[in-house]
Amino acid sequence: MGFSDTFIVDIGTSHTRIAKVGCGLLMREPTVAAVSKNGDNKVLAAGKNAVLLYNRFPDGVIMKSPFKGDKITDGSLLCETVKKLFEGSNERFKRGASRRVLLPVRYGVDNLCKKQIMNAMQFAMSGSVTCISSIFCSAYGSLAYEKSQTGGTLIMDMGVKRTSVAIICFGKVCTEAEVTWGAGDINAFLLRNENKFTRERALEIALKPIINMLEELFIATSPELVGDIIRNGIYITGGGGKIMLLKNVLSKTLNVGVYTDEAGSDAVVFGALKMNGNEIKSNVQKERAISM
Repeated sequence: MGFSDTFIVDIGTSHTRIAKVGCGLLMREPTVAAVSKNGDNKVLAAGKNAVLLYNRFPDGVIMKSPFKGDKITDGSLLCETVKKLFEGSNERFKRGASRRVLLPVRYGVDNLCKKQIMNAMQFAMSGSVTCISSIFCSAYGSLAYEKSQTGGTLIMDMGVKRTSVAIICFGKVCTEAEVTWGAGDINAFLLRNENKFTRERALEIALKPIINMLEELFIATSPELVGDIIRNGIYITGGGGKIMLLKNVLSKTLNVGVYTDEAGSDAVVFGALKMNGNEIKSNVQKERAISM
């Protein structure tokens, strides 16, 4: 039996994105739920609707996230949150007897976490779930994949609590690594030390875990590939790309060109869409896809 609809669902600790092949990005909403305070712990709404409900009835509703840091703390809440996001979105979700769900999963995720996320997808969308590489989707959704056709390049996907990197060469992932340190940690460090250091110096310190990971990766990589990366550069996707002076500090420290991609935090879903024949060529098309 063929699939009538193919969805990409990117569940992040801060936001969840749902896209549909043939339509583009349909939803980008906070990964939070509004839960009833009356003792039954019923999930009343999720995403933006949860925020609106809480603002209207703060005495009867509590806001909850299924994540603490980058770890899933409540699998059942994750299932209910994704289901509410799915049900409360575009009517197109409800069409079609069979669905295929492509689930981007980051490098290093443990099997329990992967199983919980897959269960949430099956519970919410009643479809076949296939895991795909989150970092490869990021590369495909940015210029990193295109650059990799001429040799090695490095993609860095910087989330709120975790930074994943991969060396891509001729369209394939050669090496992956990650560190539990992301844009949220960097911004928190900058706020704590804004009067102690200059912004550039504070960023140098805040980026140390990521720089150490990259230096170790370069040591373990062949000189030819490192030379390619120096020539082709490092491409940053995710929310971390918006941090002021980030590119400058990384480029100065590592002596390599650093670029941020216009897809930003949406690079994963745009990459997955492109891999499935749904080309998104410009910001105008992206925003049009979001509003469909």
